[in-house]
Amino acid sequence: MADLHTSRVASHFLRCGHSMHGTCYTSYARTNIACPLCRKSICDPKFFASWFEAQIASTIMPLEYRNKYMSVACNDCNHKSLVKFHIVGGKCEKCDSWNTSRVGDEL
Repeated sequence: MADLHTSRVASHFLRCGHSMHGTCYTSYARTNIACPLCRKSICDPKFFASWFEAQIASTIMPLEYRNKYMSVACNDCNHKSLVKFHIVGGKCEKCDSWNTSRVGDEL
């Protein structure tokens, strides 16, 4: 939480234009894919797509949820999509980003 302008630690600029201390970014990026201020992806969504796809493939949904759908809003392109429900998340139909938030109550 030190001042970015007077810190001796170099700042890391995110794709969205926001910045973080380099050491804070290293720690944050281990468990987060979105900017803490605007929720845009902190790196190219293609870098984490294979991880999400592997999680989807390895996490079998209970039978009662297999044909359910949910609405998601993409944090990168702001497109809303109706996608197959999965506990891991949903991929944007427009830009293929996994950086989405569930909206609405569809199931």
